[in-house]
Amino acid sequence: MDRLKKWKDAILGWLRAHPRITVCLAVPLLLALIPLALVRDCLKGAWDGLRDSWEVEREGIRELWACIRRALEPAKDDPPSK
Repeated sequence: MDRLKKWKDAILGWLRAHPRITVCLAVPLLLALIPLALVRDCLKGAWDGLRDSWEVEREGIRELWACIRRALEPAKDDPPSK
């Protein structure tokens, strides 16, 4: 842990001593993070939409099976006619 703190302090100290390089590193990083955040939000929205449609589809399948069971129950309960 001390090793990481030393590296962090050394890097931050160097960046404070060289503000132009810091800006040159920070600007492209920020410019890359904005589109990545937008893509992440789009993918999250798409995933939520897929998940919702799967839940609706599962519910529809459950209703279909319930309807089939209701349709078959009277056939089981009816006594065979001779």
